[in-house]
Amino acid sequence: MNQQPETTEASRQLSIGSTQRLTSDRLARMAEDILASDLTLNCALMTPEDCRTLITATSEEANCDPKVAARMSRELMGCFRKVEFEDASRFSVTLASLFGRYPEGIGRKVCDPINGLPGRLRFPPSLAEVRDELELHMAKRRAIAYRARWMIEERERRESEEARLAERADPEAMERRRKLVEETLHAAVKSVCP
Repeated sequence: MNQQPETTEASRQLSIGSTQRLTSDRLARMAEDILASDLTLNCALMTPEDCRTLITATSEEANCDPKVAARMSRELMGCFRKVEFEDASRFSVTLASLFGRYPEGIGRKVCDPINGLPGRLRFPPSLAEVRDELELHMAKRRAIAYRARWMIEERERRESEEARLAERADPEAMERRRKLVEETLHAAVKSVCP
């Protein structure tokens, strides 16, 4: 009897989830690497493919869905004691509106109970504190995209410089330039001293 292993929905979901997690971990490492680079003319450059991946990853996520934003608002508020909110329902609606202006991934980072605001603050954050944290993460995304674009442009500049230097070192090209200079000088001498 040849028995094939069954592919259950749960194992398929696990497989998809682990692939997404690996991709997410790889993106996180690439983002850390690019933020750690010094962006000087002699710095090590990431591959153009990795840079394009980072640019796409930092710019493709749309603003958060209103239902997801409301859930994140409840999650953030749930990390603090209820008595600390004067008007919890109003704060929740306003907070959801704020989360709706940012990508879901950034909202998730801010709501993370360990690394986000709940893990750092003893008291519930004000809307300004939440907005500042969201903007901090957006600025980080913009910096990643900027650095990735710079690395692509820098690689192109370096490659064109190498090609120019290689052409200069080419003996045939040097001979063509020598002849051109000689002809130009000869023509200039003839025009001045007929």
